[in-house]
Amino acid sequence: MSSRLGILVGEVGAVRRGPVPTAGMVRNGCAIGAGFLTFVLLGQLEAAVICAVFTNFLCLTDRAHSLASRLWVQGIGALLCMALGGIGSLVAGNDPLILVTTFAFALFAGFVHGTLPGVEAIPRYALITFVAAAYLPVGNGGALAAVLIATAFSFTAVRIDDYIRHGARGIRIARINATVRYPGPRFSLTYGVAAVCGLGIGLLWGQARPYWVTITTLLVMQPDRRANTVRVLQRFGGTILGVIAAFLINQAVPSAVRPGTLLMLAIVLPFLWPLGFERNYGFGVALLSAWVLILINFALPQGEMVVPVFLARLSDTAIGCAVALAGSFVVYESAAAGRA
Repeated sequence: MSSRLGILVGEVGAVRRGPVPTAGMVRNGCAIGAGFLTFVLLGQLEAAVICAVFTNFLCLTDRAHSLASRLWVQGIGALLCMALGGIGSLVAGNDPLILVTTFAFALFAGFVHGTLPGVEAIPRYALITFVAAAYLPVGNGGALAAVLIATAFSFTAVRIDDYIRHGARGIRIARINATVRYPGPRFSLTYGVAAVCGLGIGLLWGQARPYWVTITTLLVMQPDRRANTVRVLQRFGGTILGVIAAFLINQAVPSAVRPGTLLMLAIVLPFLWPLGFERNYGFGVALLSAWVLILINFALPQGEMVVPVFLARLSDTAIGCAVALAGSFVVYESAAAGRA
């Protein structure tokens, strides 16, 4: 038992070696920063945050080799995210309908993840866009403009990156593990139930941001028990580090220079997390979590309390990770266990 626990801890904390993904870091940072700065200069802080997050989604779906396939992946990802985001805005305020739609599309996302490894990020991020749009006031012209600008910058960044590293692989957060036995439709049902449970718990708990619970579940859950457990632990540990870092920054930076400091960090951090994800998923999550909270802090009106946001992020992540972990333990064994 202790040896198995030691192996699991080793997997969670393992740091992968390899060259620094310089081109991917530059591409990720420039694509996100360009759109974000565009709307900041226009004085539209909410649209700036939407543009930055949407660009990040598109960057994270890019795992193809050739330029044509990368553009197709990003194009399909953008269209699907926009479509689900629009549906989310339409059903906002109707919790039963949001739950039903979340379950239906999570079945599809889970089926893709359980049968077509490598493109699972597209429906996953589209579903996250739906859930976020259903609980955030983003259904306006500014949000649409932010999404379109984000897509344009993402496409431009892909072309530039391909010009520099012709045929090279795009940014990846997680390698496809050849030892995983993909369970097909079984994962689809579990993924749908877990997504609805996460959102339902957030709503019943009275969380201010119940979608954070479901988003964590959707991001963490994997079609293999061991891979899922490792990802849960890395996600929770990385989130704790990210929240602590964002909290310390918020407390340490004087009010007079806070807007400029948050702006600088919002632009700089996207350059760093491709390296973090390349080395260890938890490192990447820490940087990404800190960035998300810095974006929220940057967009909040002056004087509004941000500490409750940090605490909510921690509690929602813990609940979402617990739901994902429970899902992996009730439906299937890992590939290694199946061969034993």
